[in-house]
Amino acid sequence: MILRSVIFTVTLLLANSSANAQYASVVESEAARKSSEEVKVDAARAALLNAQFWVVPNPKASSRLTFREGLKGGSDAEFVLTEPSTFKVVGFAPDEYKIYHYVLIEFPDGKRAYLAESNSFDDGSKKNDLFADIYTPGKPRYDFIEYILTASPEDVRLAEKTMRTKATAAATAWKARGGVSIGMTPGQVRASNWGKPDKINRSTGSYGVHEQWVYGSNSYIYLENGFVRSIQN
Repeated sequence: MILRSVIFTVTLLLANSSANAQYASVVESEAARKSSEEVKVDAARAALLNAQFWVVPNPKASSRLTFREGLKGGSDAEFVLTEPSTFKVVGFAPDEYKIYHYVLIEFPDGKRAYLAESNSFDDGSKKNDLFADIYTPGKPRYDFIEYILTASPEDVRLAEKTMRTKATAAATAWKARGGVSIGMTPGQVRASNWGKPDKINRSTGSYGVHEQWVYGSNSYIYLENGFVRSIQN
């Protein structure tokens, strides 16, 4: 009887211990996950310290870049830029309610201010821009947005010019390669501006070899025994 009681007590203690350990592990795992994400974000912020940005004011923008002199709500002055300027990142801080994050920046004359951090920057799973309206050459650019540049306006202008030149050259080369016509061989098709197909469907029978070359979702070239017989686009 005593032995049975001891076994029951030990079993009960082990069950309670296991339940508590399981519950604790869930809490600890969640805390570790959050801590890991915070570490990633903090590391991403630290990597951007002293990073330099440029702003060219756009008075026609529907939403101007607003710089804050402090983070105490409505009691702090706000301002916009009236002429082109550069600034560097010198720190990071949350607002007084610890809801929104701001970047402490410094202008060339030593004046400091806070600029809102992008809401998506704290997503540690992927690399995001520090600010919401970052512009880099190659991205779409709209007149109603006041952008923050990652390079000087002159460097951006030159980069855009280079990209336009390359795009024009590529278009000219593409046009020079010509299209596809009936009777072409597979090699001639590949050398044309159609290029290599995304997929080839082939069938072989007593009639010979038939191929369907697939381009995108609605363009096809049909070859019979090594020659183009029809084109569909």
